Amino acid sequence: MIAFWAILACSEVEEKDSDNDSNDNEPSVEDTGDTAEEGPQPFRPTEGHWTYSGGNLIPEGTTCPTGDDDGGVTDPVGFEMSLIDGGFQILSDGESTPVLCTLDDAESLEPGGYTCAASSTNLVFPNIDDGFGNSMDITMRLDTNSVGFFGFETVMQSIFTLTMTCTDVDHPWGASCSDIQSEFPTPCNIKFNANAALD
Repeated sequence: MIAFWAILACSEVEEKDSDNDSNDNEPSVEDTGDTAEEGPQPFRPTEGHWTYSGGNLIPEGTTCPTGDDDGGVTDPVGFEMSLIDGGFQILSDGESTPVLCTLDDAESLEPGGYTCAASSTNLVFPNIDDGFGNSMDITMRLDTNSVGFFGFETVMQSIFTLTMTCTDVDHPWGASCSDIQSEFPTPCNIKFNANAALD
């Protein structure tokens, strides 16, 4: 929320003449200072706890197999937003490492776009059926990139691009990532948007 900070000027104190009985009802201290206010401040989102309301798949940016479900792709996820120099950081509930985001124009008075730092993590998909009665565990590296924009100080939309890359396959016959390309082609992308609002 745009903050307007008031700066209170110092006041000079003048003593009244104690012999002047006609001014008994007048204040004994005069404030000769002026109160000055800064001009409009650059746009900043509101700090606090936010929640994503869900997301929708963006088909034209998605190359990973997603099945027939192209509707909601995320459950509600909460996060704490705090301001930093030139932007903000997001700490998802249950996580210990925040994601840093930079406002596209940190001096703009109006809401605008932002870009968040890329992140990477490994995910294991266990007990995948290989089609021959065997189970395998597939390890994927998940690279996340996100951009978005604010509609107001309390409303934002993010666009996520998740890039999945097979890094390892644990299979009884010693299969590798190249052996599963026909069924699990990687690298591939999942692109979706998600709206979030201050709680």
